[in-house]
Amino acid sequence: MEDFMDLYGDGFYLDSSLHADAEDLSEDQNELDLMTVESPAVDLKRGSYKVTINYLVGDGEETYTASADYNTWPVITERTGVKFAEDQTEVTYELRSSIGIKGYKVTANFEDAIFLFVHSIKIEETNDWKNVNLILVLLVIFLLDFIYLYYNRVPEQKKRSFRIWISAFGILILFSSMPLLSIYQKAGHDLLFHLYRIEGIKNALLDGQFSVRVPYSWLNGYGYAVSIFYFIGKTAYGALLN
Repeated sequence: MEDFMDLYGDGFYLDSSLHADAEDLSEDQNELDLMTVESPAVDLKRGSYKVTINYLVGDGEETYTASADYNTWPVITERTGVKFAEDQTEVTYELRSSIGIKGYKVTANFEDAIFLFVHSIKIEETNDWKNVNLILVLLVIFLLDFIYLYYNRVPEQKKRSFRIWISAFGILILFSSMPLLSIYQKAGHDLLFHLYRIEGIKNALLDGQFSVRVPYSWLNGYGYAVSIFYFIGKTAYGALLN
């Protein structure tokens, strides 16, 4: 559509008066499945990107979804079936991925409401990923230099003890930082499930149970379908810290 409402420029327009051709519909497909505005699929190298959608909606029921050939967590987390705000005309979000993304695209879905108009969908590379990595590398180099210089000042008879404490402290920092290093652990769909497991293991340890047995009925169904021993990995570590 050209110059929508003489104000919003060119773009793609959908409303309930438009219908898909019968030959385009399969037997198990709803007409609304075809009522979409989709950006071309693009291959993105690893890094950070700013995605901007310029739009106009009638009642705020329309949604957008990001996807790729392989839907990794950075691609789909909090980007599936997201509603367009009725009182806005632009939505911007950040995409970060530690691996390349094949066939990335954004799909705006018309949900049989009043209308959906999409002026543009832009994907722009940013320097955020590079800046964060640069800062992390510099911090690691500084920390290693500091440890090395301090280690050279430690008396010979105390160096073994110093290495043990440094190793233990490094492992503690690594495990404590893991939720910050993974989008899955920060925003995954089962985050609360694992937090409940951590609390359950903590309570069992405080009651003197070891190893901790997790039955299906534990915490209103937050256990497993069959009883198993689950005192391993990061859940047990989090429970011990609690």
